[in-house]
Amino acid sequence: MLVFRHALACCSIVFALATSFAAVSRAQDPRSDQDTVEDDADADATASDAPSTPDVIDVTIRGAAFRPPTSHRDPTAASTVISGQALRSPGRSTAEVLTFAPGVQLSRTGSAADMSTASLRGASSAQTPVLLAGICINEDVAGIADLSLVPLWMIDRIEVYRGNAPEFVDQLGIGGAVLFEPRLPKESGVGAGLGIGSYGDASAWVAGTLRTQPSATLLALRHAQARNNYPYTDDAGTRFDTTDDVRRNRTNSDFSSNDAWAITRHRLGGGSDITVIANAFEREQGVTGLALHPAQHTRLLVRRFLGGITARSPCAQSEFGEAEGPCLLTLTSSAVIAQTRTDDPLREFTLASPRLTVNTTRFTQQGRIHHRVRDVHEVSLFGSLATEHLSVDNTTPDSLHASRITARAAGSTTIAVHPSGSIHAIAGTECHSTQGPSASSSCGTFEPFGRIGAKWNVTSWFTVLANGGRYIRPPTLGELYGTSAMIRGTPTLDPEVGTNVDAGIRLTRQGDTPKDLAGYVEAFAFTRWVDALVAYQRTSFGSVRPFNVGSARIAGVEIACGGVFMNHFANHLAVTLLDPKDTTHNRNLTNDILPFRSRLALSNRLEVFSEPAMPAIRLDRVAFAILAQHRSSRFADPAGLIVIAPHTTLDFEFTGHLLNRRVTAQLAVRNALDHPQFDTIGYPLPTRSFHADVETWF
Repeated sequence: MLVFRHALACCSIVFALATSFAAVSRAQDPRSDQDTVEDDADADATASDAPSTPDVIDVTIRGAAFRPPTSHRDPTAASTVISGQALRSPGRSTAEVLTFAPGVQLSRTGSAADMSTASLRGASSAQTPVLLAGICINEDVAGIADLSLVPLWMIDRIEVYRGNAPEFVDQLGIGGAVLFEPRLPKESGVGAGLGIGSYGDASAWVAGTLRTQPSATLLALRHAQARNNYPYTDDAGTRFDTTDDVRRNRTNSDFSSNDAWAITRHRLGGGSDITVIANAFEREQGVTGLALHPAQHTRLLVRRFLGGITARSPCAQSEFGEAEGPCLLTLTSSAVIAQTRTDDPLREFTLASPRLTVNTTRFTQQGRIHHRVRDVHEVSLFGSLATEHLSVDNTTPDSLHASRITARAAGSTTIAVHPSGSIHAIAGTECHSTQGPSASSSCGTFEPFGRIGAKWNVTSWFTVLANGGRYIRPPTLGELYGTSAMIRGTPTLDPEVGTNVDAGIRLTRQGDTPKDLAGYVEAFAFTRWVDALVAYQRTSFGSVRPFNVGSARIAGVEIACGGVFMNHFANHLAVTLLDPKDTTHNRNLTNDILPFRSRLALSNRLEVFSEPAMPAIRLDRVAFAILAQHRSSRFADPAGLIVIAPHTTLDFEFTGHLLNRRVTAQLAVRNALDHPQFDTIGYPLPTRSFHADVETWF
């Protein structure tokens, strides 16, 4: 509670001043700020079918140049954009970076290379779509997206939409959506980087870009590995008896990964362009299991290929000389092909066979027309067709083959009802046809979805936002048909349906000079109801089977505030208060708090930076940052009998930019206080670690 009171006190002061202190040191790109601004129009043309409005300008915050880290691709949704230095610090996992956004909660099973998932506003990870380069990477077995399979080294920005997502995301999500947007080629050059850290952490990457008048191409390769044999305390299952505690090292948790990217963009005549993105990822690692019963011989191999091609073309001539005109047609084709192979020769995870291979494929076609009317109204039409296939081979007769076709149509409009106010609405429907071993359906799930939001600019620095919507999540193929003899399917599962309302305010203060106080405050209150939740129960044959369990109500408050002062100090604070309740009728349990949801999450980053005039050593910028994160305790079972202890960590970072920002050197200390951490029922998380890296672009 002390941490909570301090957080609210900080935000109250900042709110009263209509400003705050936020860590947004954005000058990580080796190119000059001028080059970045000139090329920012390119940043919206990834395979994610982004609209033509420029989104994030990756520049250093300087007084009047300050802008809140929010996305403009959806005018009313609560959103957070994470970019720049926050993505580049060594030793920080992809999941940990998301804690800069309010409303995000994580589940981790170990190091940065072990499975980690994210949920938004109390939604489950299966209800939270995650897109990489505009391509959904939620797998078809359980519907979750493993964030450890998204290395940050090629990510330009992360967009987190809380509660509501733009229509082009293709899956609006019951609690929101997370978009990872990769770097795009901007100018010719070569780059390389090296990183080292505790517990055998080592990485190296090389990249090259070539830009001509009509085209730009980027190729990049990265290799990373680590032993991850960090220490932890084994309590032998007796939490309240410390006499039998033993200090051990994590075993069978090593990994080795390779990551390759190819991105090209070609400008055609008449304002048209084509963007092609391809990524191949492979990781081989140990699967160590729980701290109490670690696995010593189980190994996991993950391979994934994703690719997309996006073509954009004006569908109407410019009336006032705009570059793209009032109408833009966007067509996208994408594919994800993934394989996960688990080798468990000693049956340490009690799999149905010593080897379990899961193959998934997804092919998607999307089309979108975006039209501006008199530069004050906007209309968009969106349609998509996706084909998914799941194959589970466990060398037994219970192998699974299932497929699904999803058709989706949606439309959105933004109407300026007043010079200071607008209404944004999304409406659509989905049709899911599935085919599996036990039952099939043709458009068996046909569900409408929609959202309506409002935005009112009370003044130039004060904005009011509100939204209400309905969303769905159809059962995954694994939930419908099972994956093994131990995990059975239920073909009659109903889709999870969620409705939510939220309202918030956003205040921004611009500084007149670089030394002035500049910042923002954002606060949202929300309530969400979910029906037909999917849960698992044990059968009389010893297996488990999913079923629709009931309903839940999740309410909360999100506060984000940040800013810069004196051109030397920056701070960013994100606070989430959550009240997740199980509202199922005729429950048999006294506890009504949903498991795996913390009721308080806090993240704060304080940075002190300077740009010294030292031409002799070519030092451009130095920065020192302190990061504090806190997450309250949470239940690990519906009855509330198993409690995961609260987590509090403190990190330190030092960054230096040299040679006109073309060379960057970084040092970091993670979990500096060496607090023991456990997550997801007994998985020990890393202890104190040290990391360093250097990268250069020329």
